Amino acid sequence: MRKYQSLYYLLFVLLVMGAFASMAQNTYGLNLLGVVALIFSGLFIVQFIRLFNKNDNRNTITLIELAAMSVIGILFSLRIFYIRFAFVELLFVIAVMVLCFVYAQKMTDQFRRRKMESLPLAYKILLFHLSLLLFLISLLAMPFNQPIGEIAGVLAFILLMAFVVAGLFSKPVILNGVHETPFSAVLKSRDHALLLICLFFLFSLYSGLTRVGVLPPVYSDEYPQGYFRMLNEVPKASSDRDSIARQARDFKKKYDDFVKLNKIGER
Repeated sequence: MRKYQSLYYLLFVLLVMGAFASMAQNTYGLNLLGVVALIFSGLFIVQFIRLFNKNDNRNTITLIELAAMSVIGILFSLRIFYIRFAFVELLFVIAVMVLCFVYAQKMTDQFRRRKMESLPLAYKILLFHLSLLLFLISLLAMPFNQPIGEIAGVLAFILLMAFVVAGLFSKPVILNGVHETPFSAVLKSRDHALLLICLFFLFSLYSGLTRVGVLPPVYSDEYPQGYFRMLNEVPKASSDRDSIARQARDFKKKYDDFVKLNKIGER
């Protein structure tokens, strides 16, 4: 992951730029978010291919991690561009569940190893991994049960803040002649947990500020905000939700055809 840090920093900057541009009702903002998600996925695929070519059995869990993250990145990009296909929800659920399994195993392995070195440090790092798992559970639950998804997201944010506070007030522990802190332990990790935590943190922060009215929602000229509010009022599992979405797409197509046929807006 360290080889791609500069690219990740650039993508984070573009992500924030796209979000603010979208909030300012610029059409390119949402497109930029979709492109960033696609580039993230492309980087994961490149890392997957390079690691796969090493033919090392020790890299199996990392290969699974990169494969799941690649799929999730592509699906997010397709969702931003309003591209859907059959079984897209099932594919998303499988990818997130695989990622949950990967990080649950990593959390267990790291806790077992760390507690032999320093039990307090092991528990502090455990907070970080539990936060990531709850963020993933929130992502998994949100399309099907929004209240549970929101609760998991809030708990994940609380655990992340607890990890940050614990890290700030922790005294360095000397392990193998090296000063170790919760922050340095996470930074030395070879997986993508820190990257995911940063993405989830930005998303949670934006969602919270949007909910209290500090920030405006993401703008889309494809559908008005009333369309999204209407969908949110319909239960996720309701068949009416797909019907409303289909009617909205049909209306949008007929409206665009009408504008094109009558050359409205041309001089």
